Amino acid sequence: TASGQAALHLGLATIAGAGSHIVSSGALYGGSHNLLHYTLPRFGIETTFVKPRDLDAWRAAIRPNTKVFFFETRLRKYPFFLKSMIAL
Repeated sequence: TASGQAALHLGLATIAGAGSHIVSSGALYGGSHNLLHYTLPRFGIETTFVKPRDLDAWRAAIRPNTKVFFFETRLRKYPFFLKSMIAL
């Protein structure tokens, strides 16, 4: 929903400002992917997408300016995603 995407944008923008980097799972809800791939770069926030189960890829994607790990889990019985952020 629009309010959910606004909340996600606010949360990420609060933790990661211009010049920051995010490491994210590549398996995302379309709206979340669009936010990370298209919108946040306009604010100077770059995202590297990795395979969700490849721990070596997550480690390799970390940069000195990485502020957040982001991933989502689709709940089986419900038609929505649980969004998770780990601030560094």
